[in-house]
Amino acid sequence: MSCVPIAAFGANARANADASLNGGHAPAEPVVVDDGVRMPYARSTNTGNHSGRGQKMRTALLAVVIGLAFSGPAFAQDDPPPPCGPAGDLAMEFSKNVAADSRCFEIRMYTAEPEMDGKGGIDNLHRRFREGEVALFEKHGAEVVWAWQSLDNPNTLIWMLAYRDRAHRDQVFADFRDDPDWHELRAKYEVPLSAEVFMMSATDYSKLK
Repeated sequence: MSCVPIAAFGANARANADASLNGGHAPAEPVVVDDGVRMPYARSTNTGNHSGRGQKMRTALLAVVIGLAFSGPAFAQDDPPPPCGPAGDLAMEFSKNVAADSRCFEIRMYTAEPEMDGKGGIDNLHRRFREGEVALFEKHGAEVVWAWQSLDNPNTLIWMLAYRDRAHRDQVFADFRDDPDWHELRAKYEVPLSAEVFMMSATDYSKLK
């Protein structure tokens, strides 16, 4: 598969920027993605388990980057998100090896914070997926291609979705975020987590398109 450009932001930096865009999430969960992506660009976040000068410097730098993302014209909120899907939708540098009939694929890697007082934790995240999150995305038009338990990190769930194109992806997420069943499910299983998100298009030789 051929990757569409992604932007990476640190968890602490994104927590500050997301404060004004929390969309109903509790302030105690600043790094929660909860499938309500508010920024149009994919990004990765760390779990905050590492320390040291290098980590602090990187977080500080990313805080500046994400600040510019919300204030600079290059990342204005009304700018269209990067395209994803068929070769015809992509810039030449990405489209040369992409299938003309490719769908838009998205890989989401969720690392759950440890469970505390019955909230959070990878088991509750799996329960949320098992009991409704997957079904809700399918209800709104996405195909959930697969969902995997990472064997590198017991707290990480990796899953993949497919859409017709980028516009379809954005509509699916908008409808999902507005669904009362999602709000009820999220309240039942509160899972603070960090995420890595990758938008992709299939190569012209990929069996999965």
